[in-house]
Amino acid sequence: MENKLLKKVQKAIEENEYNMVRISGVNCSRADLETLELLLEYKINNGSFGNFMILGEVKQVLENNNIL
Repeated sequence: MENKLLKKVQKAIEENEYNMVRISGVNCSRADLETLELLLEYKINNGSFGNFMILGEVKQVLENNNIL
């Protein structure tokens, strides 16, 4: 599940440099997308989110995808 969302986020980053993007029903800024990318790569490599504090739109996207 994480890999699929990560690819979707990376594609959104490539295609929309400055625009808001809707991912999993949540409007995300470029900063949100980059944060999602970082967190998903961390979880894929380490098996958990560690001690990261996940808030706002990033948290909502992860919850909508049953990752949190």
